[in-house]
Amino acid sequence: MHALVENAVKHGMRSSPLPLRVRLACVYQQQWLRIDVTNGGRIETRAGGTGVGMRNLAQRLESLYPGRHLFALEEADGQVRASVAIHRPEQAG
Repeated sequence: MHALVENAVKHGMRSSPLPLRVRLACVYQQQWLRIDVTNGGRIETRAGGTGVGMRNLAQRLESLYPGRHLFALEEADGQVRASVAIHRPEQAG
């Protein structure tokens, strides 16, 4: 998931007033691991980025966790949040 943090820093530095603030939050609840990376700024694909990093991440998630993951990238109120959720079914014991 380091791609989420890397993108937050790379794109946040371009589109947010400094100092850049990046927040990482993880929670495991009801068999879902959720990872949120939030940074100041805007979603930009034209300012030197091509969106390849997030597309690659989405493809890796599908390969590793087919049908058991969610991925979202959203912008609101001057903040960008990338969220990944991975479902881990209970193990029969």
